[in-house]
Amino acid sequence: MLSPAALMKEMKELEDRGIPVRERLLLSEACPLILDYHVALDNAREKARGAKAIGTTGRGIGPAYEDKVARRGLRVGDLFDKETFAEKLKEVMEYHNFQLVNYYKAEAVDYQKVLDDTMAVADILTSMVVDVSDLLDQARQRGDFVMFEGAQGTLLDIDHGTYPYVTSSNTTAGGVATGSGLGPRYVDYVLGILKAYSTRVGAGPFPTELFDETGEFLCKQGNEFGATYGSSSSYRLAGHRCRSSCGTGTLLDIDHGTYPYVTSSNTLLVAWRPVPAWARVMLITFWVSSKLTPLVWVQVHSRLNCLMKLASSSASRVTNSAQLRVVVVVPAGWTPLPFVVRYS
Repeated sequence: MLSPAALMKEMKELEDRGIPVRERLLLSEACPLILDYHVALDNAREKARGAKAIGTTGRGIGPAYEDKVARRGLRVGDLFDKETFAEKLKEVMEYHNFQLVNYYKAEAVDYQKVLDDTMAVADILTSMVVDVSDLLDQARQRGDFVMFEGAQGTLLDIDHGTYPYVTSSNTTAGGVATGSGLGPRYVDYVLGILKAYSTRVGAGPFPTELFDETGEFLCKQGNEFGATYGSSSSYRLAGHRCRSSCGTGTLLDIDHGTYPYVTSSNTLLVAWRPVPAWARVMLITFWVSSKLTPLVWVQVHSRLNCLMKLASSSASRVTNSAQLRVVVVVPAGWTPLPFVVRYS
């Protein structure tokens, strides 16, 4: 999904800093476009749901996916033929404006404005179009390393998540193949990311939510606020959900994290003591199952350079319901929280 307006804004910010975005960023002609009427629909639906609102970002992502599946969506490749694009846009906007006005009692979105705004950036977008699948396959044949970055989380997956409180796409590792066109047999390493405490933005059930001061503390200390509306929720670690996401205890290997990467951001501190000179030692305890995919990395601070790789993957394989104790050394000045949280 691509929002032309959002992309142009981000490109300008980067180019103002001297980063040659147009030389580095490439687009697939098959990438669907998110336009103003998608945003209008998204917000109108959330308003109509009232207290039962899902808690979307309001950026039009869901309605754009609906257009994609219904085969009426406009894509980057459509911008090469501006006349045909205008015809397709008019047809789809008549359809959506009918919903907005007659069902949601909202204002119609102006067709000419959407067309003009899109045409203003059409040449920029089409100049960055390449055959992405072929480009990736060429890189594979050369033996290049290719990294795919996922977004959101396993439990927001349209098929495997907490439906209907999910996003509109496949956020699990399998989405790499369908999204890129690169065959799944060429994905040889999956790094699963597991936060040491679970959070959620928006509506939807989550059995380990904290409604007390502890939850508020985790939310504030971990900066757990939604990127769009600033809403937040904090929870205890949901072990059963972690296991299902890692594909343990079941034949259905949903995300198959080859190696999970746990972030704690200091909030799972159970003990610490000062040591001479430049460092502090912190003891972090995780309750894990022997069937859980082995831990490889632990991050104890939001700074990216505060990572620790375990000596070996076997170091994290422990007996059932036992504690995995990881001693982490970090630079002085990063004072541990005067706070103890234990999960089991």
